[in-house]
Amino acid sequence: MHAPRAVLTRYIPDVYVYADAARKEQAGASPGFSLSLVAESTTNIIYTADVAARPRTEDDEGALNDPELLGEACAKGLLEAIAQGACVDRAVEWLALVFAVTCSDDVSKLVLPRRGEYGLDKVTIQYLRDLHTFFNVQFKISEPTQDTIQLAGVGVGYNGIFRKVV
Repeated sequence: MHAPRAVLTRYIPDVYVYADAARKEQAGASPGFSLSLVAESTTNIIYTADVAARPRTEDDEGALNDPELLGEACAKGLLEAIAQGACVDRAVEWLALVFAVTCSDDVSKLVLPRRGEYGLDKVTIQYLRDLHTFFNVQFKISEPTQDTIQLAGVGVGYNGIFRKVV
């Protein structure tokens, strides 16, 4: 808790870091630990960063990360997310695109960091093609800044498949 707070208080004084640790039986078979940091701007934009320790194995005694280094890395990841300007993280980019496509028939906008030769990497471009094939949805692509790409598309108004049919 102290390492991320030390990094973040250089930029803003009111930083709150809370610990929620599971002990022994409640933790299950989890041999490691992780940290998630969440920040909210005055305009209700949510920024996140997550890191997890690697469990120690018999042949790799240095695999367990130091909690202070882990906290510092997570805080730096949060600052990087803020610097990118509320971009969707690469790890959950696909999920955000699915939510944008399957939401109500309203315009959804996503801001992604500029990557690759065409602003989006090859995997994202193919994924957008697959979404178009499956849902018949297209995204309008614009460049609000030099470092970001904005995707805007209208959802298909998909309702849950778990509704009971009467």
